[in-house]
Amino acid sequence: MALLLAAIVAAGGGWWWTREGPGSKVLVPDVAGQSQQDAEATLAQNDLSLTEQLAFDEKVPKGQAITSNPPTGTELSKGSEVTIVISKGPERYEVPGLDGKTTAEATSALKAEHLVVGTTTEAYDDTVPTGEVISSTPAVGTELKRDATVDLVVSKGPEPIDVPSVTGKTADTATSTIEDAGLEVTKAEDAYSSSVPKGSVISQTPPTGTLLPGETVTLTLSKGPEMIAVPDVDGLSRAAATKKLQDAGFKVSVQTFLGGVLDEVRASRPSGGTAAKGSTVTILVV
Repeated sequence: MALLLAAIVAAGGGWWWTREGPGSKVLVPDVAGQSQQDAEATLAQNDLSLTEQLAFDEKVPKGQAITSNPPTGTELSKGSEVTIVISKGPERYEVPGLDGKTTAEATSALKAEHLVVGTTTEAYDDTVPTGEVISSTPAVGTELKRDATVDLVVSKGPEPIDVPSVTGKTADTATSTIEDAGLEVTKAEDAYSSSVPKGSVISQTPPTGTLLPGETVTLTLSKGPEMIAVPDVDGLSRAAATKKLQDAGFKVSVQTFLGGVLDEVRASRPSGGTAAKGSTVTILVV
């Protein structure tokens, strides 16, 4: 009798162990699409506990269960742990602010956000220093997938300006022409010129080429021809008069009367006073 009783007790304990006790089995329920809280409640109803794991997912909204491990339908002992993968939503990263950064700095900033530099183009810019980012596309704050590209526009600095030629122009015209081009004007000391009218530009520095905005073109203005005294050469020989006039800075034109047999200057034009240096004095030799 005692043996029979022990057998009955043992059989009853085994039934409890496998049906109701720790040795009993349950199936992993389907929790896909449930919130973390609901998934935990569903597992608890099946005598299972939840371990959470997060992962990005392009389709399952943030906060909902994607899948379980072990998968749905797996037979487990009561009290077992089931890992539920909860969606963090689509994997997206915001484009950071890149304006004013160097190309290297922009590349590092994008890398930190799991993004990469796409196409880099250069453009002139009066305010952004050479080598720094003017703009980026897509715009700052745009959410992109991992390893998506961001295009950069990088500054080449201010656009060079062609130096306008103003030689021969009046001072006012030359100044406005240069300033309208985006350059500055400075003036050198005026100089004499027999070919350029007084107040007009004899020369400029630089004469051609390009400058950056705000750089300077230097102008030399004409004071007109240099006026010098005309020497008195009356009574001198042709040779002596010619030398005296040339030494003074004039050119000489000779006219003769009756062949100039006396070789004596009787008149000059202009006579006395002043004349432009380098101009011509005509002498009459008899």
